[in-house]
Amino acid sequence: MSARRTLSRLIPGLLSALLLTACAGVPGTPVAGEIDVRTIDAGSYPTDPLDYRMVWEHYPNKTADLAAIRLAGYVPTGTEIDPELRFRRNGSPITNVYAGAQFLLKADVPIIERNGMLFGFTMSAASTPRQNGDAAEQIEVNALDSAALEPNSISVHLTVLQFPDGNAAARAVVEMEAADFAVAAENVPVTLDRYPDAKSHWRPGVPTLGALAAHGNYLINVFVKRPTAELGDLTALAQKTLDAQIPLLDQLPPLSSRDVLRLDYDPQGMMRRILHPDKYVTPYFGREGVYTPRAYLHTTDDQEQTRRVLESAGVDAVAELNSLQDTTLIRARDSDAAAALLNDFKSNRTDSADAPTGVPDTFCHRYVRYPTIRSLDEFHCYVRYDRYVGIVQATQLPDAQQKAAAQYALLAKSAWM
Repeated sequence: MSARRTLSRLIPGLLSALLLTACAGVPGTPVAGEIDVRTIDAGSYPTDPLDYRMVWEHYPNKTADLAAIRLAGYVPTGTEIDPELRFRRNGSPITNVYAGAQFLLKADVPIIERNGMLFGFTMSAASTPRQNGDAAEQIEVNALDSAALEPNSISVHLTVLQFPDGNAAARAVVEMEAADFAVAAENVPVTLDRYPDAKSHWRPGVPTLGALAAHGNYLINVFVKRPTAELGDLTALAQKTLDAQIPLLDQLPPLSSRDVLRLDYDPQGMMRRILHPDKYVTPYFGREGVYTPRAYLHTTDDQEQTRRVLESAGVDAVAELNSLQDTTLIRARDSDAAAALLNDFKSNRTDSADAPTGVPDTFCHRYVRYPTIRSLDEFHCYVRYDRYVGIVQATQLPDAQQKAAAQYALLAKSAWM
């Protein structure tokens, strides 16, 4: 099970942390109230912060992913658009024009390439759970009459692309709207009262509507669906989507191509603290990165339940490493909030397992993925240090225990290294 789904699924005595400083004693020697992390069993897992073991290299194929992760923090979740849109369907980065082809018309690809699209992010949410698993993600949403797909569902597909300047974004809007009409001549233009400069259209009798708007350097592509072909309801939902999106983009300064190349992989100091066995970083949304709470919600299925937990703990950053080493690191408001969050997790867990020896503020449990296939059971361990809560997982308990010990040691050492 992925680290990002761990937090979403797992939601249904404090130790005072004293920093090790030179004035507190010999460097590397624990002071009162702090365990000696050299005595705990971390196996072969690293316990030094990541930036002591690697050097970040600014490559375009990495930094475009960072730009998409940054943008994800300023794209609304479903319930921020409409309370009925409770179920996340998709959240994906767009790091090049070919990635954009998965969510736009094929005819749009040369348009966004010609106008210099830099990066983007797309999300979708619906009022009903997904019916057909991950394969049901809608591709080329503007090209499909999706009324036949989940006819009783309300859904929104929202894509935001950043261009080098406002002229390029506005030009792309005009060209993409023309491309839509070239594909479906039966489209009829629609005016959005609150956004008269937006380009919008629908096919009479079909319960879907598409809208395009330029906002500064950003292009906003909206596709909405409702159970019935009521134009007033469709335009209202499209306008609510723009109402939610535009103020967020006002808070996000656009990036130049040089800015994108110079993005820092760990501005929050989270990736240096997470258990990261590799000596290199490969940021990619939903797989490895540091997120604001809103960006992180785009990776979770039960967004509202996760949102309540994050807000209660005052979480301002979440890091994840979702590959062969699934790990999540959460930064709460303060140590008290982190302790409450850890207790929250513990109170909702059953089938407890032994915690790693000598590691404070830690607990483990067995996670049964499939009751009839016990060979696929996993072990999850939770560890708190100061305002951080880490979640690690493994298929064997000793491995999970060593990961938890390593994560605790990393958090302790990164407080002074």
